[in-house]
Amino acid sequence: MAARLTRASRYPHVVSGPHRHPKSDRHLAYLLVLQAGALNAVGFTALGIYTSHMSGMVADLAQHTMLAELGSLLTGVLAVGAFIAGTMASTILFTWAKRRRLASRYANVLAAEGLLVLAVGFLAGDLDHVRADLILVPALCFAMGLQNALITKIRDFPVRTTHVTGMITDLGVEIGKWIYGGIPRSASSVRMDPHKAKVLALLILLFMVGGSLGSSGFGCSTSAHSWSAPS
Repeated sequence: MAARLTRASRYPHVVSGPHRHPKSDRHLAYLLVLQAGALNAVGFTALGIYTSHMSGMVADLAQHTMLAELGSLLTGVLAVGAFIAGTMASTILFTWAKRRRLASRYANVLAAEGLLVLAVGFLAGDLDHVRADLILVPALCFAMGLQNALITKIRDFPVRTTHVTGMITDLGVEIGKWIYGGIPRSASSVRMDPHKAKVLALLILLFMVGGSLGSSGFGCSTSAHSWSAPS
């Protein structure tokens, strides 16, 4: 029992510590993808906006510009700007810690994201009298940028934690290799990487699980807030 507790207590350090290993890299990615799915679902449940989908955000910017929809245009500009700011902050914070040989270089970014998410959670139920999208969307996009940039610090990791399109694309490529490799007289050098395919499939599943948890959690929190609010 004590050995299990010791391993459990060491797990956060192993996942976010400076000494990287393929297994710890995968586990960090799993946790970040789970969180990304949850934050994405919160954004959609609360405001109908997927805060990790920068391709869609930029496309919406073009549409709102053409239609002169200034309110929606402002939300989109803040969202994209906050995502970029998040990636910048993650890079600065990580590089600052790395140059000083701090063991907390990954943990610092994760802690910053956790504090931001906690603040969003506290604010989410108290924005009835303001435009919630001008506060929640930039905050969630900033958090997405933080973690999306953090995963780039892991050498040779093949995905971005908020980019499910890329994960599905890479999984489809591996499946295509597997099908082609099974064709008689096909090129023997074309082979699926089963390990990569399993990791990609698990990442996609965890994003979905995170989305379910985020949506249900936000629904429960808003219900609790409505019950506790004075009538």
